[in-house]
Amino acid sequence: ASWSGDDSLILTSSADGTARVWDAETGRELVTLAGHAGPVRQAVWSDDGSRILTVSDDGTARVWDPAIGAELPTLTGHSSPVSQISQSADESTILTSGSDGTARVWEAESGDELMALSGHTGRVLQAGWNADESRILTIDDGGTTRVWDAASGAELATLSGHTDFVRQAVWNANETRILTASADGTARVWDAEDGEALLILSGHTDFVWSAVWNADESRILTASGDGSARVWDAQTGAELTVLIGHTDRVLQAAWNADESRILTSSTDRTAKIWDAESGAEILSLLGHTEALLSGVWNRDGTRILTAGDDRTARVWDAENGEELVTLIGHDQAIVQAVWNAEESLILTVGGDDTTRVWDAETGVVVAILAGHSEAVLQGIWNADESRILTASGDGTARQWYAGMEDLLNAACQQAPRNMTVEEWQHFIGDEPYRPTCPNLPNPG
Repeated sequence: ASWSGDDSLILTSSADGTARVWDAETGRELVTLAGHAGPVRQAVWSDDGSRILTVSDDGTARVWDPAIGAELPTLTGHSSPVSQISQSADESTILTSGSDGTARVWEAESGDELMALSGHTGRVLQAGWNADESRILTIDDGGTTRVWDAASGAELATLSGHTDFVRQAVWNANETRILTASADGTARVWDAEDGEALLILSGHTDFVWSAVWNADESRILTASGDGSARVWDAQTGAELTVLIGHTDRVLQAAWNADESRILTSSTDRTAKIWDAESGAEILSLLGHTEALLSGVWNRDGTRILTAGDDRTARVWDAENGEELVTLIGHDQAIVQAVWNAEESLILTVGGDDTTRVWDAETGVVVAILAGHSEAVLQGIWNADESRILTASGDGTARQWYAGMEDLLNAACQQAPRNMTVEEWQHFIGDEPYRPTCPNLPNPG
């Protein structure tokens, strides 16, 4: 589920074969985009909001006019489910990837296929343009990454060497190198021009979950299912530091802002902070009773937010490891926990069908967004953080006001008058009566 650029509309996609557009203020369904013969796996807005792009298990991608719900081009050519779609910066071309082992480029207005990028022997899991859209990077589930000329469709480089699927592939800043992380236990650095393997970062003994460059690209940080994170010299491939101490999978590893410390999160129920140069363990954040699913720094590196299978999220002092706040209330695992922009609130998403908003300083729950009948999969604020959009396994997306003031402001825009005393007592309770909408008349 996603908002339009101006937050006035909401776009959802469903396994029922449709995408739908909703009025964000009223919740009224405006348009149903029906035509796919299989589940819609992705639906995205164009940058200017004038078009919607969808992909489906029926092997097609489609372009729609959201104002009237009209189907424009149908992009037909994939022979099996299409998993991903994106549009070029000028919105003239569309890029799709599919389970048929191809990525394809299409003319956005006509729907004509401009080129099929064929050569992969397995499902194409990811396809994306580089910054100036002169090249396209694709990865498949067999361990191969390829670089293509975006104008001609010619294969420029094949990054072959991984023996299991590639989880991620990213260019460096000047796009001369590509960094991959794989289930074969290695990360690799490649020459983006000719596909030569420049570095093989070998040392992990299990799945490499992530691999990232630091800011100046002199270091690479990896996290692995073998319970370790490692820092590598990005020029030589030398292993500089091994962060050993976790007793189960390390799912995430991230530098703080000045790259002096590293945060790791593990299914062993702990997060740890390490000295980035020496690899010495500085702090172990102990308190969770089940696996951690996420751990993030705040902007200035003074706080850490973790969430896990134990149904709690926790805020920690990054200097001394003190647990500052425990967010208790969810009845199932917390799959997402994020600060708002000013870090005064925390949004959590749980498998218990609820989303919750918390005061980041006190841990007091500010709002419980309850109404879904199955696990909530996603929760996001809109641009000004006055509303929250949730999407659930129950097949619905819901929009909520993030705070009481936001709710009252919205109500005052639609109500014909202020509440009566009786209505106030019924809806608000024992709080002393007051007119809530100064721009509206009081009841007779």
